[in-house]
Amino acid sequence: CLLPAPWCKRKAQNINTGYDTILNFSLFSVFPRIFLKLKMAQKTPTKTPVTILQEKCVKEKRNVPIYQEIPSGEEKVFTIQVEALDVVAVGSARSKQEAKHLAASNLLALIENDSETYVVPFKKVAETDYVGTLLDICVSRNFPIAQFVQVDACGPSHAPSFTFKCEVAKMQKTATHSTKKGAKQLVAKEMIDLIQQMYPDDKKVLVRVADAMDHEQERTDGLFKSYREWKNSDAKVLPGVKLADRHNFFVNVEPQKYANAIAVLQMNEPDEEKAFLLAKALGFELIVYAGD
Repeated sequence: CLLPAPWCKRKAQNINTGYDTILNFSLFSVFPRIFLKLKMAQKTPTKTPVTILQEKCVKEKRNVPIYQEIPSGEEKVFTIQVEALDVVAVGSARSKQEAKHLAASNLLALIENDSETYVVPFKKVAETDYVGTLLDICVSRNFPIAQFVQVDACGPSHAPSFTFKCEVAKMQKTATHSTKKGAKQLVAKEMIDLIQQMYPDDKKVLVRVADAMDHEQERTDGLFKSYREWKNSDAKVLPGVKLADRHNFFVNVEPQKYANAIAVLQMNEPDEEKAFLLAKALGFELIVYAGD
């Protein structure tokens, strides 16, 4: 052994570095070199950025963080985007787990940084599913199905920007948002507004098929409820006039109203217009319900 005797006999020693770790050195004298083994032992376990961000969202009673992988443009490099607390951040690493932790760490740094230069508020999108609404419009109006294409993705890691293009027939619209989903929803809304401008009289264009079915079901349920309430009531007052008493209505009609009705029947007007005029002449209101 080339080392002094005290070093050859010493097997190990602990060195306190003054930080949160203790270095355990195992020294062995092996001619002609010394083997040095470091063992890192933490006094207290630390939380990962993902865990810290999760707990912060729960503490502030906000939605849990949303992680999604986005194209990095480099081989063997993973890029993860995280959305939480109205802030968006990304992280890139050689593994998905490291990229996820880095994204969470970057987001926490943005939140803790008081500089408005780095804090990027996340632009929220309305809860309405404009993409689904647009697809329903395309089906109901026999339009080609709407096509969504990402045309641009730029911006720094802490403030990404995505631009989507929507095309229906020969109509095109574009929109930009800090997330892909948000950009897609915004461009769908832009296309709906364009269709509404082109067909201003068609107010049903903004009504989804599912919403229309729900509305019709609510109306039907209301009718059945009204019928059950009327059936279970003690005083049953029938609306309108009984069929057996219908002839009495015309027998007892006022002479002036009768004359007005005869005059309407002799008019050379469309049947629909004549029906409304006849009802007005007899002193009641005609209500027409559109059916299928």
